[in-house]
Amino acid sequence: MKITNTSAGPRGFYHGDDLVMLERGETWEGDLNEADEKAADATGYFGFGNAAAKKAAQPESDDPIEAARREVGEKAQAYIDELKVQHADEMAIANERADAAETALAQAQEEIATLKAAADKTPPSADDIRNAVGLLDAKNDDHWTAAGLPKVEAVEAILGSDLKRADIEAAAPDAKRPTE
Repeated sequence: MKITNTSAGPRGFYHGDDLVMLERGETWEGDLNEADEKAADATGYFGFGNAAAKKAAQPESDDPIEAARREVGEKAQAYIDELKVQHADEMAIANERADAAETALAQAQEEIATLKAAADKTPPSADDIRNAVGLLDAKNDDHWTAAGLPKVEAVEAILGSDLKRADIEAAAPDAKRPTE
């Protein structure tokens, strides 16, 4: 099948997944599926078969109206092409800004995570430790050492923080397992 660009400027149609661009009057020959042929025909930019190719090969008319149409079409196409270039530059700038914003956001999120982790590692206060020791169950051997002192692991589990024996002794020096 022959397809000829009968419009005033370059036009394209799809052949499967590929875009085929034709200059004004240029003819392409090949097989198109029915959907692609219908889509190309619907644009009104293309002629099909030998008659369209022959007509496009004929010299341009000297008719002043036709010449004016061609000129307007060419100017319009030039303007469209210029807009495409401008748009491409603006899109490139917008994409660069978006990339920079994404990078800044990722850095800010990392910084927030670091600050949160640091805040989570703030040691519990002496009051927090005393209160945690007060929550230990006197009947639960997992909460107390053999010497009757609060187990570090039991107090840590309540507070959700790492502690040392010295932290518990400083906050609750008299803490001993209650006896019944």
